[in-house]
Amino acid sequence: MLPYYYKKVGWIMLVCTPVFFVLGLLAFRWELIANMHSRYLTMILYMMLFAGMFMVVLSEEKEEDEMIMSIRQNSVSLTALVVFVLYIAASLTIAFAEGFRSLQFGGIYRFHAIISNIMTPLLIYLAIFRFMIWRLRRQCKEDNA
Repeated sequence: MLPYYYKKVGWIMLVCTPVFFVLGLLAFRWELIANMHSRYLTMILYMMLFAGMFMVVLSEEKEEDEMIMSIRQNSVSLTALVVFVLYIAASLTIAFAEGFRSLQFGGIYRFHAIISNIMTPLLIYLAIFRFMIWRLRRQCKEDNA
């Protein structure tokens, strides 16, 4: 686990990446940056997004205890289940769209690749973990009130 302050750095990177992406699109449209360099900037933004998400997911909470670790374990198992279900659903969608002939259908095949991407499980884990923490804190507030 990373120390807590990495969470702030990760959130800053996650918020800044779409801003830099939009600025990059504007720069390319206005041709301030040559199009031959666009793939390098896109890769840098992708790595920045991945590093930010990685820092947010793997950094400790302010108060890390056994309950938080239990929530982490439950989130990981639920994430595995959700990704598995999405992968099966995408595979069946591809199979039905192609009539079980060829599984190389363009647009739906890309959806299958997105689910297989490393970013998707991280996003799902982050959403599940944050939701479970929010629900626990809300329940604690209701119990104290």
